[in-house]
Amino acid sequence: MSTKNYQQVRSTVMKILVDGIFFQLAQSGISRVWSTLLTKLANKSDIEVVCLDRGGAPIIEGIRLIPFPSYTFSATAAESFLLQDICNQVGADVFASTYYTSPVETPSLMVVYDMIPEVMEFDLKHRIWMEKQVSIVHARQFVCISNSTASDLQRFYPTIDNNQIHIGYCGYDPEHFFPASQRGRSEAVSSKLLPSRNADRPYVLLVGSREQHKSYKNCRLFFSALKQMPVIDFDVICVGGEPDIQPDFVNGLSKMCSVDLLRVSDAELGALYRGAAALVYPSLYEGFGMPVLEAMACGCPVITSDQSSLPEVGGNAPIYISGRDVREMIQALNSVRVQEVRSTAIIKGLDQARKFSWDNFADIFIHAAKQTQKMSHKKEYIDFTKKYSQIRRIQKEVDVDVYVDM
Repeated sequence: MSTKNYQQVRSTVMKILVDGIFFQLAQSGISRVWSTLLTKLANKSDIEVVCLDRGGAPIIEGIRLIPFPSYTFSATAAESFLLQDICNQVGADVFASTYYTSPVETPSLMVVYDMIPEVMEFDLKHRIWMEKQVSIVHARQFVCISNSTASDLQRFYPTIDNNQIHIGYCGYDPEHFFPASQRGRSEAVSSKLLPSRNADRPYVLLVGSREQHKSYKNCRLFFSALKQMPVIDFDVICVGGEPDIQPDFVNGLSKMCSVDLLRVSDAELGALYRGAAALVYPSLYEGFGMPVLEAMACGCPVITSDQSSLPEVGGNAPIYISGRDVREMIQALNSVRVQEVRSTAIIKGLDQARKFSWDNFADIFIHAAKQTQKMSHKKEYIDFTKKYSQIRRIQKEVDVDVYVDM
């Protein structure tokens, strides 16, 4: 291939710089989103991805990692200029952050997971939430992981146009999350996972955080329901979330059921879903609700609330509750044990889960990235970056003064 032809091929390749900040901060649902997305992008011939590794970034064939300083939540404006330097060095067409950082000139595409801090009235004066606001202002296009999240984004930022927003639903990993029918029968859950329970006794699952700000995860409702049930013929398994189960959740339950807290791999979580009587997910707000999708993909009936994005994910498969009535929770827990109800929930859940895939998410991300790339040469965007750079430069100087004073 001649040099001229090689340059023409290179010019058709869009280069995306991804700030892997979230891998430094936590290994959770957001990490899973980006690990999977990066793997999908690595297989695209018209995309080249460079990822900044602040610590914990996954090694993925086809993704170039560049070591980068850890995030400190302090000199964020100075980081914007450093990020711009890296964008210039690698020739980035588009910048995408895994968690609320931005350069000053290269147009950015923002993946919006949720608007929990805004909806739940967190203290938005904390630096990370202020940087979220800055990142939203800088972003030219948005991939929201549900219509509910998109609606909330526009509610708090009404100047964002519909044509800037793309809905990209999350997917699930079929290697770990699949129905028992694919193996002919459900595999036995290893006794080493559940040392404190009778192997023949049914169990329900709670996955993820159980508390959070203003208790929006709403697991207190579930435990309140248990305490009002005259008989409990199942145990409870909590997976992930806080390091301990809140004592007031389980006080008085020890003679009726066991409550275990487990840390498991994705493969083990899939096995737990396949063996469970139900997933109970009573959250009052979710940007998406990954456990609901993963449970359905495993043929596990779901009890969840009808709030925020959860009906988008669950469709007509879950047993829905308002999330505010203990009696509803008790009725749902009794209902999900009825074989006809279980069978219907399983069939509908498997059908619903098939609608979601990471390939679709990656395609939507790429489309949004290409729309973002088009912004870089528009006069209105060039004018914006000049003003944005000035503001970040002033903030950078203030940050330095504050840092020196401390």
